[in-house]
Amino acid sequence: MRKFIVHNSWFIVSRYIFYIAISVFFILHAEFIELPFFHPLYPIYAAESSDSSQLIKQKIDDLKKEIASKAAKIKEDISKHLQNKFILGQIKSSTDKSILVEDNKAEKAILINEFTSFVRTDGTKKVDPKNIVGNFALALGEIDDKNNLLAKKVLISASSPEVDKKVVRGTIVRIEANLLTIRLRDESTASAKLSKKTTLMSAKRNDLGVSDIQPGSLVILVSTQPDETDIARLVYLISQPKPTASPASNAATPSASVKAKN
Repeated sequence: MRKFIVHNSWFIVSRYIFYIAISVFFILHAEFIELPFFHPLYPIYAAESSDSSQLIKQKIDDLKKEIASKAAKIKEDISKHLQNKFILGQIKSSTDKSILVEDNKAEKAILINEFTSFVRTDGTKKVDPKNIVGNFALALGEIDDKNNLLAKKVLISASSPEVDKKVVRGTIVRIEANLLTIRLRDESTASAKLSKKTTLMSAKRNDLGVSDIQPGSLVILVSTQPDETDIARLVYLISQPKPTASPASNAATPSASVKAKN
């Protein structure tokens, strides 16, 4: 009788263990059946995942190319604006909102406002914007969204209709024997002779000297050609070259020692 009870108890315990094992199996199955690697179609899921990764990578590459293209377009637009930041011509009419100038037989409008400053290149007197018709104007400013020049500064010089003036913008390459040479945007060069009548000025100063301009400076050069040599009438300094780092102290020591020997 005792053996029967013990045997029956083991049977009950085994049955409970079996039920518990079945329950655990179904619980685990319910928890993990949605995970791809537990799914009977896992290889198909893996292939789809790989395809999705390739698609995402392709979209990222396309986005990079699009951003690079837009950046290049913006750079090109900025270059165009920088190239057209000045207008030179003889003043045909003037109002409190604009100046009309003629440049190479083409008329161009220059927008002005209360912030536009007028300066005579000879520095003799103040400029009355209403009394400048017939003079030559060099207007510097920014291009607006309608491709008009909004002048920040207008340089006024006396009229000389018998002589054609030309204006270029570039970086000073050298100044030798009063001959100024600048490099233009297209890598060509232009030269003009400096004289006592050459006006040197910047946005801050109207009385610059030759020593104030140096190779690397960005300038606007206005010149005439009465004979075979261009004569500089105006050199307008836009910016000085960026200062270079000073040599290391150990590189300066030999120079000092050489001077000491002399």
